[in-house]
Amino acid sequence: MYNPDMKSAMEEGLILGHEAIGIVSEVGPEVKTLAAGDRVIILPVIACGECFYCKREEYSLCDRTNPSKEMEDLYGHRLSGIFGYSTLTGGYPGNQAEWCRVPNADLVCVKAPKAVPAKKLLGLCDVTPTAWHGNELAEVREGDVVGVWGCGAVGLSIQRLALFRGAKKVYAIDKDPERLALAEKFGSIPVNVSAHKDVADYILEVEDHGLDRSIEASGFRSTSSVAHTVMRAVFAEGDSGDTVSAMIKTTRKGGNMALIGDFFFKTNQFPIGALMEKAITLRGGQLYAQKVCDPSAW
Repeated sequence: MYNPDMKSAMEEGLILGHEAIGIVSEVGPEVKTLAAGDRVIILPVIACGECFYCKREEYSLCDRTNPSKEMEDLYGHRLSGIFGYSTLTGGYPGNQAEWCRVPNADLVCVKAPKAVPAKKLLGLCDVTPTAWHGNELAEVREGDVVGVWGCGAVGLSIQRLALFRGAKKVYAIDKDPERLALAEKFGSIPVNVSAHKDVADYILEVEDHGLDRSIEASGFRSTSSVAHTVMRAVFAEGDSGDTVSAMIKTTRKGGNMALIGDFFFKTNQFPIGALMEKAITLRGGQLYAQKVCDPSAW
């Protein structure tokens, strides 16, 4: 959000953040399931619960909670509102504050037991559900060979959940040695991008068929080639396609890819031919928070 690329979608004074646990101070007259004093997880996605997409449990695609005309012009449609995530997603003040107003609180807040330590609950606000969402989009299943680009909090969580879902191998791809060491500690196979001329070629050397599932958790700023580094530096493109290109090359024929590390604008040199000819399924999207964080399923 602080990156210059997002300047047009930011405004001075916008409070950032969409990962929070809080105590309800007061409720509006339309709130039915919460009361003052309740401890809640505040979900990042602001959904209405009534539109076409919410009824399909695709809450981050909600039609009603994001007034951004700019997003509609860019994408043809508006997505849901999100706390503290730029004017593109509605300009809602975020949670890095002492107080936060929560619209549609019955749907956007999840009651949390007061006896559970906050550190154990905080991941349920966004990171862990997003990691599960990434595995769902990529359709990770038992026996799969999975590659995860990015070893930040979400990337590491994706890797651990992929192993939990029965993946045979999980490759952790990143540039940071400390993050890669954490990934290895959690059971992934670390791959340092900086140590290979072409990380896709390296993975194809050790995996004859390539990866069954590839999941991106590194974001639009991740670059490894000179071309995309230069193009981004001179604002000739908004998002870098280095990671996605490597994923397409590495993913086996008929495999699956998921993008969850946030892409906002456009990229150049996209290998659309390889994506089509290899019959790869590519999916992306923000977390369906209310679906993944349904307490009745816990």
